[in-house]
Amino acid sequence: MQSSATETKSKTIAGSSIMEAFGAFATIALAIVGLAGIWPAILAAVATIVVGAAILMEGGVWGMRPFQTASTNQPYQRTEIQFSQGSVDADFLGGLAAVVLGILSLLGVASTVLLAAAVIALGAAVLLSGRLFIGLAGVVLGILAVVGLVAPVLILVGLLVFGAGLLITGSETATRALTAQT
Repeated sequence: MQSSATETKSKTIAGSSIMEAFGAFATIALAIVGLAGIWPAILAAVATIVVGAAILMEGGVWGMRPFQTASTNQPYQRTEIQFSQGSVDADFLGGLAAVVLGILSLLGVASTVLLAAAVIALGAAVLLSGRLFIGLAGVVLGILAVVGLVAPVLILVGLLVFGAGLLITGSETATRALTAQT
């Protein structure tokens, strides 16, 4: 019975990670088009909502993340995968903040400041969840955008960084979850 529960969790995490990858691709595409000069403010707001939703999918909503409980140095030996359960974490709060700030930005409420704040919130969430360089890059780009140094470009670059980071970590999480089934 426990094996069936672990398999169900693995499938849930794999599906969540695949959705996260789609969100990451969409964020990357929106950021690149925005950087090309086509509706940068609107595309930055939409990309913020998409990346926020992708981060919510990543683990905050599901509350189940795989983590390794033992490591071995022997080749061809499986590592046991277990799942954490049920807490609201930094990813959830950062993703929720990004979605709300992105929607407010689309409504025209101080768009540049809200999007820069969303980049800072996402950076802090990613930083607290253990992805140091992605989170640090997001926080720094967001702060520079708040200061006013070419804010639209810095916001879009920050979103591009988050999209690329989500793509890498999401595919790695999906691979781990799918290999835990076999």
